[in-house]
Amino acid sequence: MKLITRSQLRRVIGKVCSMGLYEMYVLAARADTALMRRRLARSLYARAKLRNRQLKKQYLHNQKKNSGSSADMKRAGQMRSGRLP
Repeated sequence: MKLITRSQLRRVIGKVCSMGLYEMYVLAARADTALMRRRLARSLYARAKLRNRQLKKQYLHNQKKNSGSSADMKRAGQMRSGRLP
């Protein structure tokens, strides 16, 4: 189904004067619903993009932190292995 903007809807309503009030209301409601659906989809997409960016940053930060600590543990293990128990 093709989405209709409000300006397109006004033009259609202006051309079809014999249309009843209920039909006009239905057309307006459909156009509003379509616009809201499109707006909601955009906002959800933008929110998901931001969330993914944050998760990626967090993941990279944790990777950096974990790689540093694992190197320290290896060094500590090498030092311990040289000593007698």
